[in-house]
Amino acid sequence: MLNNLNWLESGAQFPPECERERLERYAQNKRIFENRHMEVYNDQWRRIEKVVGSSAEVISYPIVLNFQKKISLKTADFLFMEKPIISASNKKKSKEKAKDGKKDSLRQQEVIDAIVEQSDLFSIGYQGAIDCSRYGTTVFKIDVEGGKGKISISSPEFLFTVVSKEDRKKVENYVLAWMSDTVDEVGKEQVILTTFIHSKGSYTKKVFKMKDRHTIGALLIEERDRKTHLKDFAIVPVHNVLTSDSVYGIDDYMDVDSIVSELEIRTAQISKILDTHANPTVSGSQNALSYDKVTGQYYFDAGNFYSRTTNEEPPLEYITWDANLTSNFNQVEKLLNYLSTISEMGAAIFDGDLKTGNLPSGSALKRLYINVLAKVARVRNAFDKGFKRAIATASEAGHKCALGAGDVNITWQDGLPNDTKEQAEIINIRTAGAQTMSAKRAMMVLDKLNNDAADDEMKDIEMEQMMGSGMTIPINLEKSE
Repeated sequence: MLNNLNWLESGAQFPPECERERLERYAQNKRIFENRHMEVYNDQWRRIEKVVGSSAEVISYPIVLNFQKKISLKTADFLFMEKPIISASNKKKSKEKAKDGKKDSLRQQEVIDAIVEQSDLFSIGYQGAIDCSRYGTTVFKIDVEGGKGKISISSPEFLFTVVSKEDRKKVENYVLAWMSDTVDEVGKEQVILTTFIHSKGSYTKKVFKMKDRHTIGALLIEERDRKTHLKDFAIVPVHNVLTSDSVYGIDDYMDVDSIVSELEIRTAQISKILDTHANPTVSGSQNALSYDKVTGQYYFDAGNFYSRTTNEEPPLEYITWDANLTSNFNQVEKLLNYLSTISEMGAAIFDGDLKTGNLPSGSALKRLYINVLAKVARVRNAFDKGFKRAIATASEAGHKCALGAGDVNITWQDGLPNDTKEQAEIINIRTAGAQTMSAKRAMMVLDKLNNDAADDEMKDIEMEQMMGSGMTIPINLEKSE
């Protein structure tokens, strides 16, 4: 854990020793996400080779079951496939208008809309949800573009968090640092370390020439300080599972790695067995073989008929091997059950309960996905806080008004398809029985109409009712001026 900036001095090791395990885990999870499983699960392949020798003789080809990637994508889908609604909270309820003639709430909403659009917030939010799942941490960054603050995203592998010795939850600095290969004026290759050391309201950029790939050199190529004029850090991290003794979030891959690797090995072994049965060996009398005069070799022609002249001759038959595949399939099924439980995604996320083609109702679908929704809700809470903080911080740079995190309200969607029939039944009960919802509000909820569109629909309904009852429709005559 980093408690100072001494690791950015000449002769220091980069990355710091205490951060290397985390960065190695990031690199491993990145390879898993990119389907490069053979590079990660070497230990499992070596385990098979200890038992049966060369894995090439037992496994025809590796099978990649990228459940981890599916966990990440499904988490991002549930969060952002239905875009959340970000609005001004209107807590101030000010009726006074500013110099531009607009109420505070309207000006706040314009600032929020500008930041969301300029930042392409939902797109980087989707990317951030993937990072939060595969790395455990998402890094949002406040930039200034065209004189106005916007939100961007950075890889967590560049993030180094410096915390207080007395309180590891108190952040002293956020540092973004990465190495790059360049060529100097004489054509010599060199490694450059670029760092941005963020404090509240400012940051310092330092560029070092590395002595080697692990040691910071004595030459400081660039150093400059910049004011951000922000009350908070320009770095806003969002974490997955965070404990009291950790600085970075816990990823979704670590708990299921051993299960997925075993599934891949087991499935590949089954495939090899099935490949062997697809071309079985034949045993029988030598009289069943034909002689090829060109090659001088005997061969078995499977298309010909062979008759036995005596009962003493061995019958012609295929050699089969009972590989106990039933036990293998049972093991695979158990591993899948473990995976669905430990990943918190449930069997439904792997289409285990939807094979019949029957589509469950909205309420049944929610019960089916209850574990998934609980998991996503945990991540959503982190993103809710992170988005509000990032929007409020970005608003301080060049926008019409500065917002606080409490001025931003986010209405998240559940990510499930709407069951309109079920919604209509619920609304019918609520409006025709013990009414708790107006007809106008029901239309706005069911048909997703805004206030004006709902008013127009209500007028049309009233007009049709009057025509159906034979009543005279009043005509408004306006005087021409």
